[in-house]
Amino acid sequence: MAQFYKELKDLRISKDISLEDLESKTKINVKYLNAIEQGDFDILPTPYLRLFIRAYAVEIGGDAERALEQLDSFVGNNRSTTATSQIKNIDKDENKENLKAQIANDNSEG
Repeated sequence: MAQFYKELKDLRISKDISLEDLESKTKINVKYLNAIEQGDFDILPTPYLRLFIRAYAVEIGGDAERALEQLDSFVGNNRSTTATSQIKNIDKDENKENLKAQIANDNSEG
């Protein structure tokens, strides 16, 4: 099975899109586009890695969400677990606030 970044490169080439065209449309430096196509993610600025992959995939007509999932798998991220824990924390905070409001309401009525 080919690595996802090779699939992106193959799709770009099959659509006859040059790296220079891609750079012009995405405003991503060609050295970073080359790094994406080589799977050399260490040279990419970490805060922009997912944005760059998404922009690249969208611009060549690829499936951006699939590319991001494959990126996460490739670099060892488990975003679904992170997202689930964040949702659980939000739910806990909301429950605490609802409980505080209910207690305050009960105290004002009593």
